[in-house]
Amino acid sequence: MLKLNKNKAICALADALDYVGVDDLYHGHRVGAMAMQLVKKLGWSDLECLGAAHLGMLHDCGVSSSQEHGNLTMEMEWSRAKEHCARGAEYLGQSSLLEQFAVPVLYHHDRWEELQDVDISDRDKRLANLIFMADRIDVLAAQERRRDPLHNPLILLKSGIFNQIKKFSGTLFDPELVELFLDVGQTDAFWFSCSPEVMQNLLDDFDHVDDEMEVSGDEVRSFARLVGRIIDAKSAFTQDHSVKVARLSRRMGSICGLSEADLADLEIAGLLHDAGKLRVPDEILDKPGPLNAQERAVIRRHSFDSAMVLHNLIPNSRITNWVAMHHERWDGSGYPYSLKKDQLDREAQILALCDEFQALVQCRPYRDSLPPAKVMEIMNQDTAKGAFDPELMDILRTHLDEFYEIAR
Repeated sequence: MLKLNKNKAICALADALDYVGVDDLYHGHRVGAMAMQLVKKLGWSDLECLGAAHLGMLHDCGVSSSQEHGNLTMEMEWSRAKEHCARGAEYLGQSSLLEQFAVPVLYHHDRWEELQDVDISDRDKRLANLIFMADRIDVLAAQERRRDPLHNPLILLKSGIFNQIKKFSGTLFDPELVELFLDVGQTDAFWFSCSPEVMQNLLDDFDHVDDEMEVSGDEVRSFARLVGRIIDAKSAFTQDHSVKVARLSRRMGSICGLSEADLADLEIAGLLHDAGKLRVPDEILDKPGPLNAQERAVIRRHSFDSAMVLHNLIPNSRITNWVAMHHERWDGSGYPYSLKKDQLDREAQILALCDEFQALVQCRPYRDSLPPAKVMEIMNQDTAKGAFDPELMDILRTHLDEFYEIAR
């Protein structure tokens, strides 16, 4: 059994999700802050307030594309909004730690007038509509800021938001929730509390409500698989990449004689190694040609960002170190720390090799999937230059057919 603080784990996942906005960071945090303040005014318990905050922070877990995120922020109702709701509910439903959020996430873009006929609990209806309203409030706030040439504080622009929300009372939104917002939103503190640093302080106050719990390895892996699926959905060209790197790394580690505990942690590292890619704009990941120097610099940051996410999720863990090292190379030419072979954990070297191998086997926007012979030609050249451990390459050659099948 492992110790996990559910509050901190959700915050770490929310940090990764908020990368997706690219130029509109912390959308999930702001929605969570609004939701928490509104249900607190309703007299809900501390545990229910924390749950509402977590739901707001995770509500867009089905959005991995910055283009989709942009479409969702351009209008009050986007015709394809339900797609990310369904994806998010599916992801959350597969994690025992987060399944309680699946139903309200599924319906968080449904109109209140239509939600009345849906066969779910009244509590889930209220939560789903609460998140819908808070989400649209944040979108309207962003639009107000864009229209404001003087860059006034949001507390001076809130009347426009009030007017828009009132228009949809009884149709998009629960009239009781609208009246609650019009009341609570009059205070400056409501808006100030939506900043990320204040939101974190508010969440820290609830640590006593959701203390560390013991979770099984399967529960941790299901959580990691959820994050991996969100990461891989970022681009059509990375579908299942994290899952396959995890499988390849576990198999390579098994052949190397690693213990079951080491293999379990290595699998989790594989699932989470690209969390930082959620911050990379779609146009870079999907570019059909070579990247320029600026684009390569953006890409080079992703392993560092992945480690930052994991540091909050599982602090003081060797998994975080392995993820941080998955683009380091034996000769010190890797990134972000320019470490050399005697500074690299064996597991990190396995992860690095399996990451490149799977990427070469997988289709990319600038090329088709490569056949085994071509993959090995490239990796042999890289190893000769000092990129990878020659002993690990020997294992890859010996088991090439098996590894290629996993990678496909």
